Amino acid sequence: MSSLALARLRQGQGRCTQQLLSLVQWHQQQSAAAAVGGAQRGVADQAAAVQFAKQRKGFENNLGELRKQWAKEREEREAAKAAAEAEARAAREAARAQRAQQDMEAKAQRLAEYTQRMAVEREQRLEAKAERLKRAGLRAEVLDVARSERRRQLLRQSTNWITPQTLDQRIKEALDNPVPLHAEG
Repeated sequence: MSSLALARLRQGQGRCTQQLLSLVQWHQQQSAAAAVGGAQRGVADQAAAVQFAKQRKGFENNLGELRKQWAKEREEREAAKAAAEAEARAAREAARAQRAQQDMEAKAQRLAEYTQRMAVEREQRLEAKAERLKRAGLRAEVLDVARSERRRQLLRQSTNWITPQTLDQRIKEALDNPVPLHAEG
Protein backbone atom coordinates (compact mmCIF):
# COMPACT_ATOMS: atom_id res chain seq x y z
CA MET A 1 0.00 0.00 0.00
CA SER A 2 1.21 3.42 -0.72
CA SER A 3 2.02 5.84 2.06
CA LEU A 4 -0.64 8.37 0.87
CA ALA A 5 -3.42 5.78 1.20
CA LEU A 6 -2.12 4.84 4.59
CA ALA A 7 -2.12 8.48 5.74
CA ARG A 8 -5.77 8.87 4.64
CA LEU A 9 -6.72 5.75 6.54
CA ARG A 10 -5.14 7.06 9.69
CA GLN A 11 -6.94 10.35 9.39
CA GLY A 12 -10.15 8.46 9.31
CA GLN A 13 -11.31 9.37 5.92
CA GLY A 14 -13.07 6.55 4.13
CA ARG A 15 -15.38 3.76 5.08
CA CYS A 16 -14.57 0.90 7.16
CA THR A 17 -11.52 2.63 8.27
CA GLN A 18 -11.15 0.61 11.36
CA GLN A 19 -11.16 -2.68 9.49
CA LEU A 20 -8.83 -1.51 6.80
CA LEU A 21 -6.50 -0.04 9.30
CA SER A 22 -6.30 -3.31 11.18
CA LEU A 23 -5.82 -5.18 7.89
CA VAL A 24 -2.99 -2.86 6.90
CA GLN A 25 -1.41 -3.19 10.28
CA TRP A 26 -1.70 -6.88 10.10
CA HIS A 27 -0.12 -6.85 6.66
CA GLN A 28 2.67 -4.60 7.89
CA GLN A 29 3.28 -6.87 10.81
CA GLN A 30 3.39 -9.85 8.50
CA SER A 31 5.78 -8.07 6.15
CA ALA A 32 7.91 -6.97 9.09
CA ALA A 33 7.83 -10.46 10.54
CA ALA A 34 8.68 -11.91 7.15
CA ALA A 35 11.46 -9.37 6.74
CA VAL A 36 12.81 -10.09 10.20
CA GLY A 37 12.30 -13.83 9.79
CA GLY A 38 13.65 -13.64 6.26
CA ALA A 39 16.54 -11.59 7.51
CA GLN A 40 17.06 -14.06 10.31
CA ARG A 41 16.48 -16.93 7.96
CA GLY A 42 18.72 -15.22 5.39
CA VAL A 43 21.39 -14.71 8.05
CA ALA A 44 21.04 -18.34 9.05
CA ASP A 45 21.09 -19.35 5.39
CA GLN A 46 24.08 -17.09 4.85
CA ALA A 47 25.81 -18.54 7.89
CA ALA A 48 25.17 -22.05 6.54
CA ALA A 49 26.28 -20.93 3.10
CA VAL A 50 29.40 -19.33 4.56
CA GLN A 51 30.12 -22.42 6.60
CA PHE A 52 29.51 -24.59 3.53
CA ALA A 53 31.76 -22.32 1.49
CA LYS A 54 34.44 -22.54 4.18
CA GLN A 55 34.12 -26.32 4.29
CA ARG A 56 34.15 -26.49 0.50
CA LYS A 57 37.19 -24.20 0.41
CA GLY A 58 38.88 -26.40 3.03
CA PHE A 59 37.98 -29.51 1.03
CA GLU A 60 39.25 -27.92 -2.19
CA ASN A 61 42.44 -26.84 -0.41
CA ASN A 62 42.91 -30.36 0.99
CA LEU A 63 42.12 -31.84 -2.41
CA GLY A 64 44.54 -29.42 -4.04
CA GLU A 65 47.24 -30.39 -1.54
CA LEU A 66 46.53 -34.08 -2.14
CA ARG A 67 46.69 -33.53 -5.90
CA LYS A 68 50.01 -31.74 -5.50
CA GLN A 69 51.27 -34.58 -3.32
CA TRP A 70 50.03 -37.19 -5.81
CA ALA A 71 51.59 -35.29 -8.70
CA LYS A 72 54.86 -35.06 -6.77
CA GLU A 73 54.73 -38.80 -5.99
CA ARG A 74 53.93 -39.58 -9.62
CA GLU A 75 56.84 -37.42 -10.78
CA GLU A 76 59.11 -39.16 -8.27
CA ARG A 77 57.92 -42.58 -9.51
CA GLU A 78 58.42 -41.52 -13.13
CA ALA A 79 61.85 -40.11 -12.29
CA ALA A 80 62.74 -43.31 -10.43
CA LYS A 81 61.43 -45.38 -13.33
CA ALA A 82 63.37 -43.28 -15.84
CA ALA A 83 66.49 -43.57 -13.66
CA ALA A 84 66.00 -47.34 -13.38
CA GLU A 85 65.53 -47.59 -17.15
CA ALA A 86 68.62 -45.46 -17.73
CA GLU A 87 70.57 -47.59 -15.26
CA ALA A 88 69.34 -50.79 -16.92
CA ARG A 89 70.20 -49.36 -20.35
CA ALA A 90 73.65 -48.39 -19.07
CA ALA A 91 74.09 -51.87 -17.57
CA ARG A 92 73.07 -53.45 -20.90
CA GLU A 93 75.50 -51.20 -22.75
CA ALA A 94 78.26 -52.01 -20.25
CA ALA A 95 77.54 -55.73 -20.58
CA ARG A 96 77.50 -55.41 -24.38
CA ALA A 97 80.81 -53.52 -24.29
CA GLN A 98 82.27 -56.10 -21.93
CA ARG A 99 81.12 -58.94 -24.21
CA ALA A 100 82.58 -57.11 -27.20
CA GLN A 101 85.87 -56.69 -25.31
CA GLN A 102 85.84 -60.37 -24.34
CA ASP A 103 85.06 -61.31 -27.95
CA MET A 104 87.95 -59.15 -29.15
CA GLU A 105 90.29 -60.71 -26.59
CA ALA A 106 89.10 -64.21 -27.49
CA LYS A 107 89.51 -63.42 -31.18
CA ALA A 108 93.02 -62.10 -30.57
CA GLN A 109 93.83 -65.20 -28.51
CA ARG A 110 92.45 -67.50 -31.23
CA LEU A 111 94.46 -65.59 -33.83
CA ALA A 112 97.61 -65.92 -31.73
CA GLU A 113 96.95 -69.63 -31.23
CA TYR A 114 96.27 -70.07 -34.94
CA THR A 115 99.43 -68.17 -35.84
CA GLN A 116 101.44 -70.24 -33.40
CA ARG A 117 99.87 -73.46 -34.69
CA MET A 118 100.59 -72.43 -38.29
CA ALA A 119 104.20 -71.60 -37.35
CA VAL A 120 104.58 -75.01 -35.68
CA GLU A 121 102.99 -76.76 -38.67
CA ARG A 122 105.23 -74.79 -41.06
CA GLU A 123 108.26 -75.73 -38.98
CA GLN A 124 107.15 -79.36 -39.01
CA ARG A 125 106.63 -79.21 -42.78
CA LEU A 126 110.07 -77.68 -43.21
CA GLU A 127 111.60 -80.34 -40.96
CA ALA A 128 109.74 -83.08 -42.86
CA LYS A 129 110.89 -81.59 -46.16
CA ALA A 130 114.46 -81.38 -44.88
CA GLU A 131 114.21 -85.00 -43.73
CA ARG A 132 112.85 -86.06 -47.12
CA LEU A 133 115.64 -84.17 -48.87
CA LYS A 134 118.19 -85.74 -46.53
CA ARG A 135 116.77 -89.21 -47.23
CA ALA A 136 116.67 -88.44 -50.93
CA GLY A 137 120.31 -87.30 -50.74
CA LEU A 138 121.27 -90.46 -48.86
CA ARG A 139 119.32 -92.55 -51.34
CA ALA A 140 121.08 -90.77 -54.18
CA GLU A 141 124.44 -91.44 -52.50
CA VAL A 142 123.53 -95.07 -51.97
CA LEU A 143 122.41 -95.32 -55.58
CA ASP A 144 125.60 -93.61 -56.75
CA VAL A 145 127.69 -96.00 -54.64
CA ALA A 146 125.62 -98.93 -55.93
CA ARG A 147 126.01 -97.72 -59.53
CA SER A 148 129.72 -97.24 -59.17
CA GLU A 149 130.02 -100.67 -57.52
CA ARG A 150 127.93 -102.19 -60.30
CA ARG A 151 130.11 -100.46 -62.86
CA ARG A 152 133.27 -101.85 -61.21
CA GLN A 153 131.68 -105.29 -60.99
CA LEU A 154 130.66 -105.12 -64.62
CA LEU A 155 134.14 -103.98 -65.54
CA ARG A 156 135.63 -106.93 -63.66
CA GLN A 157 133.15 -109.29 -65.26
CA SER A 158 133.69 -107.77 -68.64
CA THR A 159 137.17 -109.19 -68.62
CA ASN A 160 135.52 -112.55 -69.04
CA TRP A 161 133.08 -111.43 -71.68
CA ILE A 162 133.23 -112.66 -75.20
CA THR A 163 134.37 -110.06 -77.65
CA PRO A 164 134.19 -110.39 -81.46
CA GLN A 165 137.91 -111.14 -81.46
CA THR A 166 137.61 -113.93 -78.88
CA LEU A 167 134.32 -115.39 -80.15
CA ASP A 168 135.79 -118.20 -82.29
CA GLN A 169 138.19 -119.26 -79.58
CA ARG A 170 135.41 -119.46 -76.96
CA ILE A 171 133.20 -121.55 -79.22
CA LYS A 172 135.99 -124.12 -79.66
CA GLU A 173 136.53 -124.20 -75.87
CA ALA A 174 132.84 -124.74 -75.16
CA LEU A 175 132.59 -127.55 -77.69
CA ASP A 176 135.66 -129.20 -76.27
CA ASN A 177 134.41 -128.94 -72.67
CA PRO A 178 130.62 -129.36 -72.54
CA VAL A 179 128.92 -128.49 -69.23
CA PRO A 180 125.71 -130.37 -68.40
CA LEU A 181 122.72 -128.16 -67.67
CA HIS A 182 120.98 -130.67 -65.45
CA ALA A 183 122.55 -132.73 -62.83
CA GLU A 184 122.07 -136.39 -63.50
CA GLY A 185 121.41 -138.35 -60.73
